[in-house]
Amino acid sequence: MSHSEVIGCWDGYYIAVHDLVLFFGYPYDDAVEDWVYPIIHLIFVLTPALLLAVLLSFVIRRLIERSRWLPLQEPQVSTARGLDPSLFNTVLKYSREQQVLMIILSLVAMPIMYLTL
Repeated sequence: MSHSEVIGCWDGYYIAVHDLVLFFGYPYDDAVEDWVYPIIHLIFVLTPALLLAVLLSFVIRRLIERSRWLPLQEPQVSTARGLDPSLFNTVLKYSREQQVLMIILSLVAMPIMYLTL
């Protein structure tokens, strides 16, 4: 990839970010203070990219765990009052639907949070 192609990619990136900010109703031109540029890029580029990276890491970890062949284990004796020894498993066992709802509401709230900045 030549230097001019790299510059062309960056120009396309900046144009896309400017168009995205204009889509949400914020003017983004030369009159904007310099400190606003990094904040806009953090909000509209880095935050969603990090969210996708975290989700991708969960998916990859889950696939790796499923691909391992584990021998059958003896059932573990439950601890106090029928709870699993693992806190994570206990939380998922008793509040899976609420956890899913919280994730969905968080994802729905992200664009609203961006619009209010």
